[in-house]
Amino acid sequence: MTNASVGDDGFTLIEMLIATMITAIVLTVLTASFLVFFQNAAYTSGRDDHAAGAETLSAWLDRDLASATGDTAPVVTPASSCTASPVILSLSWTQYVAGALPNSFPTKTGTTYRADYTFAPDSLSAGRCMIKRTLVGPTTTTLELMHDLIGSTVASQSNLTVSTTATASCQPPDKAVTVKLMQYHSSATTTDSPIPYVYFGCVNARTNALPTPTP
Repeated sequence: MTNASVGDDGFTLIEMLIATMITAIVLTVLTASFLVFFQNAAYTSGRDDHAAGAETLSAWLDRDLASATGDTAPVVTPASSCTASPVILSLSWTQYVAGALPNSFPTKTGTTYRADYTFAPDSLSAGRCMIKRTLVGPTTTTLELMHDLIGSTVASQSNLTVSTTATASCQPPDKAVTVKLMQYHSSATTTDSPIPYVYFGCVNARTNALPTPTP
Protein backbone atom coordinates (compact mmCIF):
# COMPACT_ATOMS: atom_id res chain seq x y z
CA MET A 1 0.00 0.00 0.00
CA THR A 2 1.52 3.29 -1.12
CA ASN A 3 1.11 6.38 1.06
CA ALA A 4 0.21 9.46 -1.03
CA SER A 5 2.04 12.60 -0.04
CA VAL A 6 -0.21 15.30 1.31
CA GLY A 7 0.80 18.94 0.61
CA ASP A 8 0.26 21.64 3.19
CA ASP A 9 -2.33 24.18 1.86
CA GLY A 10 -1.99 27.86 2.90
CA PHE A 11 -0.43 31.24 2.12
CA THR A 12 3.20 32.03 2.09
CA LEU A 13 4.57 34.98 4.07
CA ILE A 14 4.98 37.04 0.90
CA GLU A 15 1.38 36.35 -0.13
CA MET A 16 0.17 37.42 3.33
CA LEU A 17 2.16 40.67 3.12
CA ILE A 18 0.81 41.45 -0.34
CA ALA A 19 -2.77 40.73 0.77
CA THR A 20 -2.32 42.94 3.84
CA MET A 21 -0.97 45.80 1.74
CA ILE A 22 -3.84 45.56 -0.74
CA THR A 23 -6.39 45.48 2.10
CA ALA A 24 -4.81 48.53 3.71
CA ILE A 25 -4.90 50.45 0.43
CA VAL A 26 -8.55 49.54 -0.19
CA LEU A 27 -9.54 50.52 3.36
CA THR A 28 -7.69 53.84 3.04
CA VAL A 29 -9.51 54.68 -0.19
CA LEU A 30 -12.89 53.67 1.27
CA THR A 31 -12.31 55.70 4.44
CA ALA A 32 -11.33 58.78 2.44
CA SER A 33 -14.40 58.35 0.22
CA PHE A 34 -16.72 58.12 3.24
CA LEU A 35 -15.14 61.20 4.83
CA VAL A 36 -15.60 63.22 1.64
CA PHE A 37 -19.18 61.96 1.32
CA PHE A 38 -20.14 62.97 4.85
CA GLN A 39 -18.41 66.34 4.54
CA ASN A 40 -20.20 67.08 1.27
CA ALA A 41 -23.50 65.91 2.75
CA ALA A 42 -23.16 68.36 5.66
CA TYR A 43 -22.05 71.13 3.30
CA THR A 44 -24.93 70.54 0.88
CA SER A 45 -27.42 70.35 3.73
CA GLY A 46 -26.13 73.64 5.11
CA ARG A 47 -26.46 75.35 1.75
CA ASP A 48 -30.00 73.99 1.31
CA ASP A 49 -30.99 75.21 4.78
CA HIS A 50 -29.45 78.60 4.07
CA ALA A 51 -31.26 78.93 0.73
CA ALA A 52 -34.56 77.95 2.36
CA GLY A 53 -33.96 80.51 5.12
CA ALA A 54 -33.24 83.23 2.57
CA GLU A 55 -36.48 82.39 0.79
CA THR A 56 -38.43 82.53 4.06
CA LEU A 57 -36.85 85.87 4.94
CA SER A 58 -37.74 87.34 1.54
CA ALA A 59 -41.33 86.10 1.88
CA TRP A 60 -41.81 87.95 5.19
CA LEU A 61 -40.02 91.05 3.91
CA ASP A 62 -42.31 91.06 0.90
CA ARG A 63 -45.40 91.07 3.13
CA ASP A 64 -44.07 93.68 5.54
CA LEU A 65 -42.95 96.05 2.78
CA ALA A 66 -46.37 95.70 1.18
CA SER A 67 -47.97 96.73 4.48
CA ALA A 68 -45.51 99.43 5.54
CA THR A 69 -46.19 103.07 4.72
CA GLY A 70 -43.90 105.95 3.94
CA ASP A 71 -45.13 108.00 6.92
CA THR A 72 -42.54 106.30 9.12
CA ALA A 73 -39.32 105.72 7.24
CA PRO A 74 -37.66 102.32 7.66
CA VAL A 75 -35.12 102.35 10.46
CA VAL A 76 -31.86 100.60 9.59
CA THR A 77 -29.12 99.83 12.11
CA PRO A 78 -25.87 98.57 10.57
CA ALA A 79 -24.61 95.42 12.26
CA SER A 80 -22.02 92.78 11.56
CA SER A 81 -21.96 91.10 14.95
CA CYS A 82 -25.05 89.57 16.56
CA THR A 83 -23.82 89.62 20.16
CA ALA A 84 -25.87 92.69 21.06
CA SER A 85 -28.97 91.46 19.14
CA PRO A 86 -29.39 94.71 17.18
CA VAL A 87 -32.63 95.49 15.35
CA ILE A 88 -31.25 95.84 11.83
CA LEU A 89 -34.52 96.77 10.12
CA SER A 90 -37.77 98.19 11.49
CA LEU A 91 -40.91 98.70 9.36
CA SER A 92 -44.07 100.39 10.63
CA TRP A 93 -47.62 100.79 9.40
CA THR A 94 -51.17 101.54 10.53
CA GLN A 95 -54.15 99.64 9.23
CA TYR A 96 -56.44 101.34 6.77
CA VAL A 97 -60.08 101.75 7.84
CA ALA A 98 -62.85 101.93 5.27
CA GLY A 99 -64.81 105.17 5.08
CA ALA A 100 -68.46 105.48 6.07
CA LEU A 101 -69.63 105.77 2.47
CA PRO A 102 -68.94 103.20 -0.30
CA ASN A 103 -66.76 105.66 -2.21
CA SER A 104 -65.16 107.27 0.83
CA PHE A 105 -61.39 107.50 0.92
CA PRO A 106 -59.97 105.08 3.51
CA THR A 107 -58.40 106.57 6.60
CA LYS A 108 -55.33 105.32 8.38
CA THR A 109 -56.81 105.09 11.86
CA GLY A 110 -56.60 101.38 12.60
CA THR A 111 -54.16 99.34 14.66
CA THR A 112 -50.50 100.29 14.47
CA TYR A 113 -47.90 97.57 13.83
CA ARG A 114 -44.14 97.41 13.71
CA ALA A 115 -42.03 94.58 12.27
CA ASP A 116 -38.51 94.36 13.69
CA TYR A 117 -35.83 92.18 12.09
CA THR A 118 -33.16 91.32 14.64
CA PHE A 119 -29.66 89.86 14.15
CA ALA A 120 -29.41 87.67 17.25
CA PRO A 121 -27.33 84.76 18.60
CA ASP A 122 -28.52 81.50 17.04
CA SER A 123 -30.75 79.42 19.28
CA LEU A 124 -29.68 76.24 17.46
CA SER A 125 -25.93 76.70 16.89
CA ALA A 126 -23.61 78.14 19.52
CA GLY A 127 -21.36 80.85 18.15
CA ARG A 128 -23.56 81.49 15.10
CA CYS A 129 -26.25 84.09 14.41
CA MET A 130 -29.86 84.08 13.24
CA ILE A 131 -32.47 86.51 11.95
CA LYS A 132 -35.65 86.94 13.97
CA ARG A 133 -38.81 88.80 13.01
CA THR A 134 -40.80 90.35 15.85
CA LEU A 135 -44.23 91.79 15.10
CA VAL A 136 -45.24 94.40 17.67
CA GLY A 137 -48.93 95.27 17.84
CA PRO A 138 -51.79 94.45 20.21
CA THR A 139 -49.73 91.31 20.88
CA THR A 140 -46.08 90.54 20.18
CA THR A 141 -45.04 87.50 18.18
CA THR A 142 -41.53 86.35 17.24
CA LEU A 143 -40.40 84.06 14.41
CA GLU A 144 -36.91 82.67 13.82
CA LEU A 145 -36.46 83.02 10.05
CA MET A 146 -32.87 82.06 9.33
CA HIS A 147 -30.14 80.19 11.20
CA ASP A 148 -26.42 79.41 10.94
CA LEU A 149 -25.22 82.88 9.99
CA ILE A 150 -21.86 84.33 10.94
CA GLY A 151 -21.42 87.57 12.80
CA SER A 152 -18.07 89.25 12.37
CA THR A 153 -16.60 92.63 13.16
CA VAL A 154 -14.64 92.42 9.90
CA ALA A 155 -16.60 94.29 7.22
CA SER A 156 -15.56 91.92 4.42
CA GLN A 157 -16.97 88.98 6.38
CA SER A 158 -20.23 90.65 7.36
CA ASN A 159 -23.01 88.18 6.62
CA LEU A 160 -25.93 90.58 6.57
CA THR A 161 -26.24 94.08 5.09
CA VAL A 162 -29.40 96.22 5.02
CA SER A 163 -29.70 99.59 3.32
CA THR A 164 -32.35 102.11 2.26
CA THR A 165 -30.34 103.78 -0.47
CA ALA A 166 -32.59 105.77 -2.80
CA THR A 167 -33.20 104.28 -6.21
CA ALA A 168 -35.29 105.13 -9.26
CA SER A 169 -36.92 101.70 -8.96
CA CYS A 170 -39.04 103.02 -6.08
CA GLN A 171 -41.16 106.05 -6.89
CA PRO A 172 -41.31 108.85 -4.26
CA PRO A 173 -42.41 108.83 -1.51
CA ASP A 174 -41.68 105.11 -1.50
CA LYS A 175 -38.51 104.00 0.23
CA ALA A 176 -36.19 101.33 -1.10
CA VAL A 177 -35.01 98.47 1.10
CA THR A 178 -32.15 96.21 0.06
CA VAL A 179 -31.05 93.19 2.09
CA LYS A 180 -27.87 91.28 1.23
CA LEU A 181 -27.01 87.88 2.69
CA MET A 182 -23.73 86.15 2.03
CA GLN A 183 -24.20 82.56 0.93
CA TYR A 184 -23.71 79.56 3.18
CA HIS A 185 -20.55 79.76 5.28
CA SER A 186 -18.39 76.66 5.34
CA SER A 187 -16.13 78.04 8.06
CA ALA A 188 -15.99 80.84 10.57
CA THR A 189 -14.02 83.17 8.30
CA THR A 190 -14.83 82.35 4.68
CA THR A 191 -17.91 82.35 2.52
CA ASP A 192 -18.98 79.84 -0.07
CA SER A 193 -19.09 82.49 -2.76
CA PRO A 194 -18.60 86.27 -2.95
CA ILE A 195 -21.98 86.53 -4.68
CA PRO A 196 -24.66 87.16 -2.02
CA TYR A 197 -28.39 86.59 -1.96
CA VAL A 198 -29.99 89.99 -2.57
CA TYR A 199 -33.55 91.01 -1.71
CA PHE A 200 -34.92 94.31 -2.97
CA GLY A 201 -38.31 95.89 -2.31
CA CYS A 202 -40.12 99.20 -1.96
CA VAL A 203 -41.99 100.47 1.08
CA ASN A 204 -45.57 101.44 0.26
CA ALA A 205 -45.24 99.78 -3.15
CA ARG A 206 -48.37 97.62 -3.07
CA THR A 207 -51.25 99.44 -1.41
CA ASN A 208 -53.66 99.28 -4.36
CA ALA A 209 -52.02 102.43 -5.78
CA LEU A 210 -53.49 104.52 -2.97
CA PRO A 211 -51.44 107.44 -1.72
CA THR A 212 -50.74 107.64 1.99
CA PRO A 213 -53.82 109.43 3.34
CA THR A 214 -53.86 111.98 6.14
CA PRO A 215 -56.46 110.97 8.76
